[in-house]
Amino acid sequence: MLDGKELSLVLRLRELDEKKAATARSNGEADPANDDRIEVNAGGTIIVAKRSTLTQLKGTRMEALFSGRWDKKLQRDNHGRIFLDVNPIGFRAIVDYLNEMAISSEDDHPSLPTMEGEYKLVIRHQLKLFGLLDNAPKMEMPDSRIVEDEDGAAQLHDWLGEDESDGEFCLLYRSSRDGLSNANFHSKCDNQGCTITIVETTCGYIIGGDSNA
Repeated sequence: MLDGKELSLVLRLRELDEKKAATARSNGEADPANDDRIEVNAGGTIIVAKRSTLTQLKGTRMEALFSGRWDKKLQRDNHGRIFLDVNPIGFRAIVDYLNEMAISSEDDHPSLPTMEGEYKLVIRHQLKLFGLLDNAPKMEMPDSRIVEDEDGAAQLHDWLGEDESDGEFCLLYRSSRDGLSNANFHSKCDNQGCTITIVETTCGYIIGGDSNA
């Protein structure tokens, strides 16, 4: 026998379940199967994976996208495949990572995919896009009041890697700390090996350059 509060809670949960089912019927499949094979047109390349593989990381955008709840709202190509306007090489790397995770033990999960060269930022952008970066190791950030997000830091690492001068960041000079003068700048930065200079103008523009001498 349920008291008033318990009965109200049961009725509320039932109402929420009904609304959830109605939303699924309206926007996607009410009862999608984990074994469904999902065909994705990723930037012109067809990639196929099980629904259970694509949705195993609960609470991510990847899980929501392929859960079936929004299938009727997703963009499709001329053959009815889900179309994603993303770099196919990056998306393939993510699907390979999810396939590996699906067959790995809980104590031995694979590392998030990484790529080199021009694809370094591509894969990081896609991991962020699909909500897969939450458990990723934090990128090494410069001690900067100008470059304060991981995308900016990743771009710096990418540029520096082009001439093989990438490495750990160490703050040498900050005008607000060390004084805004040519003499102070050169006393801190000369003969320090590879350096990168970043300046934010009074108009908000960010400019800079690097030296590997």
